[in-house]
Formats: sequence, C-alpha cells, structure tokens
Amino acid sequence: MLLLGILSLFTAKAGTGKSTGSITLGSDDPRDASKGENPGHTSRSLPVIPVLCTLEDGIVCVDFLNASGDLTITTSDAVAPVYIEQVNVTVPMRVSVPVAGYAPGEYVIHLNDGAGNGLYGIFVLC
Repeated sequence: MLLLGILSLFTAKAGTGKSTGSITLGSDDPRDASKGENPGHTSRSLPVIPVLCTLEDGIVCVDFLNASGDLTITTSDAVAPVYIEQVNVTVPMRVSVPVAGYAPGEYVIHLNDGAGNGLYGIFVLC
C-alpha cells in the first residue's frame, strides 16, 4: 500500500515565535517535476505510516504515530540540504527540526527510508 497525498504550500513568519500550521506530506517532490529535474525518475512513497508534520513556533514537528524503522529526515532549501537527521522510529515519537534561524524562502522536508521510498512536504518561511 502506498501513501497518497496532496502537497500544500505553507507560509510562516521566520523567527517570530508565532508560526503554526500543517505541512501536507506526499510521495513526489513537486520541485523536481516543476523544474523538469530528474527526467524519468520515479519515486515510491513509504508504506502507509501515520505521520503528522506541523510547524510550531519555529520548529517543524514530525510526529510518527507508529513504528517506522530507520529513516532519514532532511530539510533542503533551493540549493542544498540544511538539516539531516537519521532516526530509528521503533515507537510513536516526535522529532523536532528547528527552523527559526533559517533564511526566508521555500524549503522541502524529506522523509526517506533506505530502500528509496520517501515522503515530501513544502513549507515557506517569510
């Protein structure tokens, strides 16, 4: 089974301490498709894993509601990754990604396993 989702754009004020909202996760990074990058590339989504991703006061909170195994969480700006963390999700847990110090702009959060499966979400800090 695959996780299907719609990617949404979320705008928040960087560093104000007032940022809140949700980041919808989907199986394809829309920046690749819109820029024509990775032609012929196909991605697979992670098996159905309940994951909630929210922006709360300058922190992206990734809440895993079930065990998910070994994953890599990456946030990237338009140029390169700015945050990478390896996690082993064996129980429901929250991973916090601080973004209050990020420059204004568009960012993508990636959740990837070692088999090439992934989820992506976009957020914008202004």
